[in-house]
Amino acid sequence: MIVPFETQTLEEQWDRGATPFAYHEIRYLDIDAHGNIAQQRKRAWRNGLNTKDQDITTTITFAINEAAHITSLPARVTQRDAAGAIVSATVTHYDGPAHQGLPEGQVTIGNITRKDVLVLPDDLVTAVYGAAPPDWNELRYHRRPGESGWWITQYSYDRRESAAGLTVTTRNSRGFETHLEYDGTR
Repeated sequence: MIVPFETQTLEEQWDRGATPFAYHEIRYLDIDAHGNIAQQRKRAWRNGLNTKDQDITTTITFAINEAAHITSLPARVTQRDAAGAIVSATVTHYDGPAHQGLPEGQVTIGNITRKDVLVLPDDLVTAVYGAAPPDWNELRYHRRPGESGWWITQYSYDRRESAAGLTVTTRNSRGFETHLEYDGTR
Protein backbone atom coordinates (compact mmCIF):
# COMPACT_ATOMS: atom_id res chain seq x y z
CA MET A 1 0.00 0.00 0.00
CA ILE A 2 1.30 3.44 -0.88
CA VAL A 3 0.52 6.26 1.52
CA PRO A 4 1.16 9.83 0.37
CA PHE A 5 2.80 12.16 2.86
CA GLU A 6 2.63 15.91 2.87
CA THR A 7 6.06 17.39 2.13
CA GLN A 8 5.40 21.09 2.70
CA THR A 9 2.89 23.59 4.02
CA LEU A 10 3.01 27.25 3.06
CA GLU A 11 0.83 29.89 4.66
CA GLU A 12 0.63 33.33 3.05
CA GLN A 13 -0.64 36.33 4.97
CA TRP A 14 -2.42 38.97 2.93
CA ASP A 15 -3.66 42.39 3.96
CA ARG A 16 -5.12 44.71 1.31
CA GLY A 17 -2.12 44.33 -1.00
CA ALA A 18 -1.32 42.78 -4.34
CA THR A 19 1.15 40.32 -2.75
CA PRO A 20 1.44 38.56 0.60
CA PHE A 21 3.25 40.50 3.31
CA ALA A 22 4.37 37.45 5.33
CA TYR A 23 4.96 33.73 4.94
CA HIS A 24 5.08 30.72 7.23
CA GLU A 25 6.50 27.51 5.79
CA ILE A 26 7.08 24.00 7.13
CA ARG A 27 9.06 21.51 5.06
CA TYR A 28 9.01 17.86 6.07
CA LEU A 29 12.57 16.81 5.26
CA ASP A 30 12.51 13.20 6.49
CA ILE A 31 9.65 10.79 7.17
CA ASP A 32 10.59 7.42 8.65
CA ALA A 33 9.25 3.99 7.70
CA HIS A 34 6.45 4.33 10.30
CA GLY A 35 5.21 7.66 8.93
CA ASN A 36 6.75 9.77 11.69
CA ILE A 37 8.20 13.12 10.75
CA ALA A 38 11.87 12.65 11.67
CA GLN A 39 13.04 16.06 10.48
CA GLN A 40 11.31 19.30 9.56
CA ARG A 41 12.30 22.87 8.87
CA LYS A 42 10.07 25.74 9.95
CA ARG A 43 10.61 29.22 8.53
CA ALA A 44 8.74 32.50 8.83
CA TRP A 45 9.58 35.71 7.01
CA ARG A 46 8.15 39.02 5.87
CA ASN A 47 8.49 40.62 2.45
CA GLY A 48 11.23 43.20 2.21
CA LEU A 49 13.44 41.75 4.95
CA ASN A 50 16.71 40.00 4.16
CA THR A 51 16.70 37.76 7.25
CA LYS A 52 14.10 35.22 8.31
CA ASP A 53 12.04 35.92 11.42
CA GLN A 54 12.33 32.23 12.27
CA ASP A 55 14.37 29.38 10.78
CA ILE A 56 14.34 26.25 12.95
CA THR A 57 15.14 22.67 11.97
CA THR A 58 13.70 20.01 14.26
CA THR A 59 15.08 16.48 14.33
CA ILE A 60 13.18 13.73 16.16
CA THR A 61 14.19 10.17 17.00
CA PHE A 62 11.59 7.74 18.25
CA ALA A 63 11.37 4.99 20.87
CA ILE A 64 10.21 1.94 18.96
CA ASN A 65 9.00 -1.50 20.01
CA GLU A 66 7.48 -3.07 16.91
CA ALA A 67 6.50 -6.25 18.78
CA ALA A 68 4.25 -4.11 21.02
CA HIS A 69 3.15 -1.95 18.04
CA ILE A 70 4.79 1.15 19.54
CA THR A 71 6.35 3.18 16.74
CA SER A 72 5.78 6.87 17.37
CA LEU A 73 6.88 7.90 20.85
CA PRO A 74 9.44 10.72 20.64
CA ALA A 75 12.72 9.80 22.32
CA ARG A 76 14.83 12.85 21.41
CA VAL A 77 13.71 16.19 19.99
CA THR A 78 16.47 18.60 18.95
CA GLN A 79 15.89 22.05 17.46
CA ARG A 80 18.65 24.01 15.71
CA ASP A 81 18.73 27.52 14.32
CA ALA A 82 19.80 28.39 10.77
CA ALA A 83 23.47 28.43 11.82
CA GLY A 84 23.20 24.92 13.30
CA ALA A 85 23.35 25.94 16.96
CA ILE A 86 21.13 23.95 19.33
CA VAL A 87 18.13 25.97 20.47
CA SER A 88 16.37 23.18 22.35
CA ALA A 89 16.94 19.51 23.15
CA THR A 90 14.81 17.06 25.12
CA VAL A 91 15.22 13.35 25.79
CA THR A 92 12.29 11.25 26.99
CA HIS A 93 12.86 7.91 28.72
CA TYR A 94 10.07 5.34 28.88
CA ASP A 95 9.23 2.47 31.25
CA GLY A 96 12.14 0.84 33.15
CA PRO A 97 13.43 1.68 36.64
CA ALA A 98 11.65 4.38 38.66
CA HIS A 99 12.84 7.96 38.03
CA GLN A 100 15.38 6.63 35.51
CA GLY A 101 13.67 4.76 32.67
CA LEU A 102 15.07 2.57 29.93
CA PRO A 103 18.00 3.73 27.78
CA GLU A 104 17.15 6.34 25.15
CA GLY A 105 15.09 4.92 22.29
CA GLN A 106 13.87 1.84 24.17
CA VAL A 107 10.27 1.25 25.22
CA THR A 108 8.17 -1.64 26.49
CA ILE A 109 4.64 -0.28 27.08
CA GLY A 110 5.07 3.48 26.63
CA ASN A 111 4.83 5.07 30.08
CA ILE A 112 7.02 8.15 30.39
CA THR A 113 9.48 7.67 33.25
CA ARG A 114 11.82 10.67 32.86
CA LYS A 115 12.26 13.74 30.68
CA ASP A 116 15.64 15.49 30.47
CA VAL A 117 16.01 18.97 28.98
CA LEU A 118 19.18 20.75 27.84
CA VAL A 119 19.22 23.94 29.88
CA LEU A 120 22.72 25.38 29.51
CA PRO A 121 24.93 24.67 26.49
CA ASP A 122 28.64 24.85 27.37
CA ASP A 123 29.26 27.89 25.16
CA LEU A 124 26.51 29.81 26.99
CA VAL A 125 27.97 28.87 30.39
CA THR A 126 31.41 30.12 29.28
CA ALA A 127 29.98 33.34 27.82
CA VAL A 128 27.99 34.17 30.95
CA TYR A 129 30.16 32.81 33.80
CA GLY A 130 33.63 32.69 32.25
CA ALA A 131 36.09 30.55 34.17
CA ALA A 132 34.07 30.60 37.43
CA PRO A 133 30.69 28.93 36.83
CA PRO A 134 28.55 27.81 39.77
CA ASP A 135 28.53 24.18 40.90
CA TRP A 136 25.84 22.96 38.53
CA ASN A 137 25.68 19.51 40.16
CA GLU A 138 24.76 21.13 43.47
CA LEU A 139 21.92 22.93 41.68
CA ARG A 140 20.55 19.56 40.40
CA TYR A 141 21.88 19.92 36.85
CA HIS A 142 23.72 16.99 35.31
CA ARG A 143 25.69 15.95 32.26
CA ARG A 144 24.40 13.28 29.93
CA PRO A 145 27.08 10.72 29.03
CA GLY A 146 28.79 11.62 25.77
CA GLU A 147 27.06 15.00 25.45
CA SER A 148 27.97 18.58 26.18
CA GLY A 149 25.96 21.08 28.15
CA TRP A 150 24.11 20.96 31.43
CA TRP A 151 20.79 19.13 31.54
CA ILE A 152 18.03 18.96 34.10
CA THR A 153 15.47 16.27 34.73
CA GLN A 154 12.26 18.19 34.13
CA TYR A 155 10.15 15.47 35.73
CA SER A 156 10.28 11.77 36.52
CA TYR A 157 7.84 9.10 37.69
CA ASP A 158 7.65 6.01 39.85
CA ARG A 159 4.61 3.80 39.25
CA ARG A 160 3.71 0.98 41.62
CA GLU A 161 0.72 -1.32 41.27
CA SER A 162 -0.69 -3.47 44.04
CA ALA A 163 -3.99 -5.05 45.01
CA ALA A 164 -4.84 -1.79 46.77
CA GLY A 165 -4.41 0.23 43.57
CA LEU A 166 -1.91 2.30 41.63
CA THR A 167 0.52 4.67 43.34
CA VAL A 168 2.38 7.28 41.27
CA THR A 169 5.17 9.47 42.59
CA THR A 170 6.13 12.45 40.45
CA ARG A 171 9.44 14.24 41.06
CA ASN A 172 9.99 17.73 39.60
CA SER A 173 13.23 19.40 38.53
CA ARG A 174 13.94 20.68 42.04
CA GLY A 175 13.45 17.24 43.60
CA PHE A 176 10.04 17.86 45.15
CA GLU A 177 7.67 14.93 45.01
CA THR A 178 3.92 14.54 44.60
CA HIS A 179 2.25 11.25 45.53
CA LEU A 180 -0.99 10.08 43.93
CA GLU A 181 -2.84 7.04 45.20
CA TYR A 182 -5.62 5.49 43.17
CA ASP A 183 -7.96 2.93 44.65
CA GLY A 184 -8.30 -0.53 43.18
CA THR A 185 -11.27 0.53 40.98
CA ARG A 186 -9.30 3.24 39.12
